[in-house]
Amino acid sequence: MEPKCHRRAKGGFTLLELLVAMAIVIVLAGISFQVYTNMVQGANLTRA
Repeated sequence: MEPKCHRRAKGGFTLLELLVAMAIVIVLAGISFQVYTNMVQGANLTRA
C-alpha cells in the first residue's frame, strides 16, 4: 500500500499576500487623496 501524499494545489493567494496587497492599496489611496485635496485647495485659492 502506497502512502497518500496530500499535496494542496497552489490555486490562490495566502492571507498574508492579500493583507500586504490591501495595505499597499490603502497607502496609495491615502497619498492620492492627499494630493487631490491639495490640488483642489490650490485651485480654489487661485480662483478666489
